[in-house]
Amino acid sequence: MADSSNGPSLEQYPGYFPAAKPPFWSRLKVGLAAGVFGLVVGASGSGTSEDVRPAAASTPDAVSSASVEQAVDEATEELQDEIQERDDLLDKQEQVVEQKTDKVKAVRRTLVSARKEAKASLAKAVAQALSKERARVAALAPPAPAPTPAPAPKAPAPAASTGTDPRFSYCYEANDAGYGEYVRGKDPEYDWYRDNDNDGIVCEF
Repeated sequence: MADSSNGPSLEQYPGYFPAAKPPFWSRLKVGLAAGVFGLVVGASGSGTSEDVRPAAASTPDAVSSASVEQAVDEATEELQDEIQERDDLLDKQEQVVEQKTDKVKAVRRTLVSARKEAKASLAKAVAQALSKERARVAALAPPAPAPTPAPAPKAPAPAASTGTDPRFSYCYEANDAGYGEYVRGKDPEYDWYRDNDNDGIVCEF
């Protein structure tokens, strides 16, 4: 059993579906032919009453070729005018689209330029702000302390007086400085020098 949920089919009901609409150019040809035929019939019926009866009895073949050509020329001219009007309309629409496209491109270029300028201005402003902040922080910082001068070297303290003469390496040095003749057991300087003759006196004059 056939499923009727999808509606009748063309095989079941041939007259159910409307006939397909002929394309534009087919309709145009039919209209052109009808117009030509109407012009021919009008031309054939435009005579006197005496001509009406013979024209009614005559066939379309009796119509002059000049009338047919004129009708075809007029229909062709009307068709060309219609085509030209459509071409003009398409040209205007294309011009409008091109103008809008140019406007969109101009707006896009303006936006790109404005974005670049904004980035450059922002970078410059940030650099200036950082420079000012560094200067402010540097001004608030305490000054660095001056370097402390190195202390002057102290003069050597004088040797503590022990009641003895200065010590020399050799007796002749002591003699040259005005010191000498140290006696064993009496002068502590005796122990500083060598008693070569072992007489108990060193650094004799």
